Amino acid sequence: MATNEVSTRKKISQFFWRSWAIQDSWNYERQMNMGF
Repeated sequence: MATNEVSTRKKISQFFWRSWAIQDSWNYERQMNMGF
């Protein structure tokens, strides 16, 4: 049970950082910084 909870928290954390990076790239300066 504890491993499942850790796995869920890790997935939530990965989703948060992925979505944050996508939202951050809407800014023109950030797009240039990311190489778009």
